[in-house]
Amino acid sequence: MFYKKLKKLLPYAAVCLSGCIFILLSSSWTSPLFPYAYGYDASWYSLGGRAILAGEVPYRDFFDLKGSLLFFYEAFGQLFFKGRNGIFFIQCISISFTVYYMWKLSRLYLRVWQSIFVLVAFYYVYVSPLWGGNTAEELFMPFNMMALYYGIRYMREASGAESVEKKPLSEDIAGIEAEGNTETIVPNGAEEKPLTENIAGIEAEGNTEAIVPNGAEEKPLSENIAGIEAEENTEAIVPEGAEEKPLSENIANIEAEEDTEDEELEENRPAIENCEWPSYIFGIGFAVMGLSKVTVAATLVAVVLTIIGFLAVKRRWGLILKCAMYFFLGVGTVLLPVFAYFAMNGALQDFIFCTFLFAFKRSTDYYEAFSFNWERQLLICYISFFVGVCYRRDRREDGALQALLIVTSLVVYGLLHLGTPYPYYFIGLMPLFCLLTVLFLDYLNKEFMDAKISWIGDPESPAVVLPKLSLRLAVFFLLYLGIIIFYYGDTSNKVNENIYIFCDEVGKTQVEDCKEINELIPPWDRDEVYNLESGMIYYEVNQLLPANKYPVNLPYFLHLHPPIKEEVLNYLHNVRPRWIISENMDGFDDEDVKAYVFSNYEIVASNSGEELYRIKD
Repeated sequence: MFYKKLKKLLPYAAVCLSGCIFILLSSSWTSPLFPYAYGYDASWYSLGGRAILAGEVPYRDFFDLKGSLLFFYEAFGQLFFKGRNGIFFIQCISISFTVYYMWKLSRLYLRVWQSIFVLVAFYYVYVSPLWGGNTAEELFMPFNMMALYYGIRYMREASGAESVEKKPLSEDIAGIEAEGNTETIVPNGAEEKPLTENIAGIEAEGNTEAIVPNGAEEKPLSENIAGIEAEENTEAIVPEGAEEKPLSENIANIEAEEDTEDEELEENRPAIENCEWPSYIFGIGFAVMGLSKVTVAATLVAVVLTIIGFLAVKRRWGLILKCAMYFFLGVGTVLLPVFAYFAMNGALQDFIFCTFLFAFKRSTDYYEAFSFNWERQLLICYISFFVGVCYRRDRREDGALQALLIVTSLVVYGLLHLGTPYPYYFIGLMPLFCLLTVLFLDYLNKEFMDAKISWIGDPESPAVVLPKLSLRLAVFFLLYLGIIIFYYGDTSNKVNENIYIFCDEVGKTQVEDCKEINELIPPWDRDEVYNLESGMIYYEVNQLLPANKYPVNLPYFLHLHPPIKEEVLNYLHNVRPRWIISENMDGFDDEDVKAYVFSNYEIVASNSGEELYRIKD
């Protein structure tokens, strides 16, 4: 029993391990393989986690647009490992859950080797937008993959479909026998018929002289075969004292015992009624992503909308209401503790302002206009929409799958226009790409099945096969190949960049300069250094926390919300911090703040790490 369970878990363990290896090789800002490569965003999120563990409260003690759940993620990682190792730890957890649900999704439709192709294609495309690692899009992707898996499985089960992974042994045997029965040897020019019809034909022609034992009653060949099969089926190996049963019953019993070992046992009711668990986890996932960066939740939103449409077509209005109730119960499971945390720490108003009002102001006041590069990056959305519209439905569940691909491509396309198109921003396309790959391979399977080509064994000659394949499949193949070609340049560049960073220790000088700057500050003053638009690398390298509330993106926030400027100038006038660091004070995008610093501070040191200023005596 233990061996069977272990054997069942091995593929999932291998898939999760592959994800961790991928992060180790690709995430240059956080991986232990690149000890000198630091990123500003990755370092800032890590700083937020360290600040929470030090007793600080997001938005009250350190300010940002990002939602609080991202910083709590970081704090969780820092509980186990400090600095970059803590980031790498939560990245490994995130990628493991992502590829776990991706594998389960693939196995609903595809065989093992095809699911491996989905995994490889995912890594191939993911290298490019991963950039340096540790972003909201990356860490919250498990919620989107989980939504895809549970959403598709729910609609499939409600349609009476069964996954490839769960197909019973008896059905596989029956399928092999069915294929074998059609491969009969017939004379040239004769009409091909099933074996049973050929036997009947032979018997009808009078060929009933079968060889039988002496004294036995002569019977037609078909009856003799049936008798032999009946006798063979009863010759099963059974333990001593156990009742002997036919082979078919033994197989059925084995399958029944295996079915009871499934991870999830559904209640004895129609699958469409089992909506509580999916709805609840969808609510949790939406709340976590919505409180961090709502655009990240695009795929989950698409799944929810598709399921609503799926139930509406069936006129299950009461079930929609029930799903909504459990969805908001999941949302409340996240919201209530978060609101309680900020309320108890006197930061509820700051939390609401930053997470909702300030973030909305940023998306409207600094909205980036249409750009060709942006649309080019959304190629996956265009192709997914086209494939979804043209997808041929052969099974009952195909309609829901087709609708999900269309809705997801539209929702992802729309929501990804609300942010800033940095490379990592397009990680939001990865769940959609996985869904497209699974659907494409499933469609390929159906086309080859229609053409009577076996994936295992000797296929028919190309001259016979090609005319049987549809033009639609050829178009789908070319479009999918277009995605692979499109990402080839970015993926190869990223791989070469990581090799260069690893071999030449890129960033080593900056790390050493950050440590050198820190040595110029007396130890008792290092926690009181005021930050004016400094990169977070200084704080991450030296494992320090800034003294001020606005350590990151300060010029940007000054313009977006003018009261912040007044608060900063009042702090400088009244508190008069002894030390100030900045990446480039000459380039600081506010003349009043810049003039104050140059009038009241003198520069002590400047290198590739930071500029250090000390107050004039």
